[in-house]
Parts: sequence; C-alpha cells; structure tokens
Amino acid sequence: MADTDGDGLNDGGELIAGTDPWDTDSDDDGITDGYEVSKALNPLNYQDALEDKDGDRIPNLYEFIRATDANSAASKPAADYTVNPAGGGTHTTITAAITAAKSGVNDCRIILVKPGTYTEAMLDLSGKRIMLMGEQGASPPVISSALASSCITAKISGVVIDGLVFTHNVLYFNGWSGIHVDAPGYHSQVRLVNCVVRDNPCASGGVILAGGEVLVDHCTVVNNRGDETTGEGGTGRGFYVSDDSYLRLRNSIVWNPTSSPSVPQINIISGGQCTVTNSIVLGGEQGGTNLDPQVDRFGNLRPTSPAINPVGGVTLPVSLTDIHGETRTNPPDLGADEHRDSDADGLPDAWETRFFGNLAPTAPPTRTQTDLPQRKSMPSAAIPPSQTPMLTVPMTAPSSPPAPTPGTPTRMTTPC
Repeated sequence: MADTDGDGLNDGGELIAGTDPWDTDSDDDGITDGYEVSKALNPLNYQDALEDKDGDRIPNLYEFIRATDANSAASKPAADYTVNPAGGGTHTTITAAITAAKSGVNDCRIILVKPGTYTEAMLDLSGKRIMLMGEQGASPPVISSALASSCITAKISGVVIDGLVFTHNVLYFNGWSGIHVDAPGYHSQVRLVNCVVRDNPCASGGVILAGGEVLVDHCTVVNNRGDETTGEGGTGRGFYVSDDSYLRLRNSIVWNPTSSPSVPQINIISGGQCTVTNSIVLGGEQGGTNLDPQVDRFGNLRPTSPAINPVGGVTLPVSLTDIHGETRTNPPDLGADEHRDSDADGLPDAWETRFFGNLAPTAPPTRTQTDLPQRKSMPSAAIPPSQTPMLTVPMTAPSSPPAPTPGTPTRMTTPC
C-alpha cells in the first residue's frame, strides 16, 4: 500500500491511526507519524514529544532525532558534551558547553553536567534544542547564582532540564527566579524533570513562566522567598504563570512558607493556565494536597514524609530513577527525591552516601564543596495558621530538638 506522505506509515495505517496521509507529522511535535505509531506513541498528541517512554532520561523527540529507540532504555544517544569543573570533560563550565551546542550544526544536543557547584551567569538555552542533564548521584550538580537574574532561562521549544538544583547564594534581592521560561509559540513546550528549585529570593517565585507550556514532573520547589527587604510579599512563591503560558505540574512538591497568606504558591495572571496532578502544594492551591512534605534543606524527603508512597499515587511516563539515580517505586514518591533505605537503618541511602560516603552511618563524614553552607544564616519564615499543614505525621526517627520558647527568635542556615 502507498505511503503518500512518505512518513513511514502507509495510507492504511494513517486511516487506522486517524492521522493525515498528506502530513508527515500530524500533531506537529517534530516526530513523524510513522515513528510514533511504530513506538506506540500518540501521533495526535504533541505533548508526548518530551516524555520519556522507556525511562532512560532521553525524551522521545531526542530519540527520534538521534535515531535511537524510544522503546528501549538500552538504545539511547550518548551525551555530546560533558561539563566537569575538575577537568576531564569536554568543558569546565556549563556556559561553554551551551555555546558549543548552539554553534554546532546538529539539533537536540545533550549536555551532561558532573557534580559540583556552578556559580555562572544566567545560563541561556536558546537557538537550539538542548537537554541539560545532571549526572545522578548523592550530591547532584547545583547551579548557584549570585546575580540579580535567573539561574537559567529557556527560550525555545524542546528544551529539557533534568536532574539539577537551582538556587541563589545571596540573602535578599529583588532578582529573578531559579528558572525562567519564555518560549512562546504554537505547541511550544519546555520540560523540567527531577529538579530541585530552592532558596531563590525572587519576588515572582522559584519558576517564572512567561510563554509556552512548561511540563513539570517530579520536581521539588521549596523555600523560595519574596521581595528583597523582608523575604515576604512578591507576586508568587513557587510558580509565576503569565502571558498565556501553561503549567502542567505532576508528582511534584511546591512548599514555600510565607507569613503573607495573600501571596500564592502558584500565581496565575494574564491568561496563564495550570493543571496540577498528584502533587503537594502549600495551602492546597490548584487542587494540590496540603500536607507538609517534610523535606530537608537539600529538598530530600525525610523518613516520615507523606510524599513517600502517596495514597492514590500515579505512575507517570517519566524517568524510572530520581535525581540521585535511585529506582522509583510504584507508585513513585513525589518530588525529585525517591526515599530509599536499603539497609533499614532509618537513614535515607542518598543522605548516608552524601555525608558518609557509604551506607555505614558510623563512617567518618566526607564533606564536599556542594555540602558546605556558603552564606550567613537567616530568620525562618513562619507558617501562618491559614497555611498550617492539615496532617501531623508521628516521627519514627530519633526525636528532633525541643521547639524554642514562644517569642524566642528562630534561625536556620540556608546553604547555597
């Protein structure tokens, strides 16, 4: 039978799939109808282009462009560039790797970022479709900005950011966010997966959406603050959704305590839209669950977190592993971290490995530059009664230090 449009799917197959026999890409997602049907993707849904059907961290679109198999985790493209601040990679800075990816002829390039703290100017993902992928491990790579700008900006459809931490290492200023997305256009989308966005002192939230669709899966957006003078106020705490942009939030945590109840966790203005699925959101906004996720200062789950094996949890077509490379359960935990305690000692594996180098809690700690606090301590933000968690889960781990006497100032150290 003829294949009129030459997309690898004959006209009879086009009829069965409901696709256009005169259009090689009926849903305009950059993947031909023939490839989508052969890999059991949906040729009529453009949003599956940045999904990861086989769980190997590489999006379906990238697998198609790079001629690998979206159905097999054993078949995936290697990273084109490797960033290692200690040397041994193709570049020592992320900026240099992005510049190289943009200057090349080919599209859908992959940049692997080794662990470390990167204090670079705002990273600019524009011009070419690029996947920025953190190397999985106990101490994920940290993008730590000291400038009045976002840590990273994405300005083109097809950008994917996977497995990194975005923060600012200054106390207060009315700067931008951890991540800024401005990629307007028909079917334009950017995907964030297994990322932690924390401690960004931005009046507009941890993540700013100013155009396009942003697909957020298994991300932890916590402890982002408000304006530069008080750490409160501002126009959003977790997400700022504006200019006809769209936020799809799934299996994630958005928990940014504030003493200003009028400041939303997800602020939607100017035609912005939002869909929240199976996620924890402070205050229960947008249909999220209002349960304290109990995360530590790195955004990892504590042993008694309600985000662990959540009731009614949803298994999604995302990475099979978390930000640390640990296998996700079914249902998966919420946020970037999958809580694992393989030796049943009450201590998460990633935490033990990060601080002790192994799963023996009596081993001497090994501190890395990523672990060391690099800024002064600051006052904690109190959670007002209107945002008090609805559930208190009894602690099974060793008890915490006693709460301070009412009226006594409380301070915490927030690392970069």
